[in-house]
Amino acid sequence: MRSIVLKAALVLTASLATVTAAPEVASHEVASHEVASHEVVVKGSKFFADGEQFFLKGFAFQGTGQDPLLNVTQCRYDMDLMRLFGANSVRVYHVDPTKDHTECMKILALAGIYLWVDLDTFDTAIRNVGSAWTLDQFQNYAKVMDAFHSFPNTAGFWIGNEVINSNSNSGAAPYIKAAVTDMRA
Repeated sequence: MRSIVLKAALVLTASLATVTAAPEVASHEVASHEVASHEVVVKGSKFFADGEQFFLKGFAFQGTGQDPLLNVTQCRYDMDLMRLFGANSVRVYHVDPTKDHTECMKILALAGIYLWVDLDTFDTAIRNVGSAWTLDQFQNYAKVMDAFHSFPNTAGFWIGNEVINSNSNSGAAPYIKAAVTDMRA
């Protein structure tokens, strides 16, 4: 228990740290690791990568309202720490699909870390009250999917973060289902 608390404290400290410099990643190292980034697939109720069961060991990577995959220096620093802790996954709640995420995605790949990204942007989430699934939401979700689907270490996409967190919010279920159905098509 004590080691878990210490690791959590280190993670918190690392995520709050201001980084001024970090070593550059050699492009040949990144390329060789990307080849080793195997597709994560679902078989039954389990995840698999390279024929082995894949257990998610990771964290949420979103300390502010900004896209965390745009600050390459911070990304490099944080992923080096996460690799030391044995993480293989990171979840990002909001990204800007109009920006280039290539460098941070290479850093994640080099660290052996897969990305799970929410499709909603900062203003297109499905709400638990007054839910809707609109053409605008669909188009914005598609932009996020288009921005990340080609990276070999993108493991999956999320729709509907904490939307149905009580019985009174169950009216949002059809909208989440519609979003999932449309995005899978």
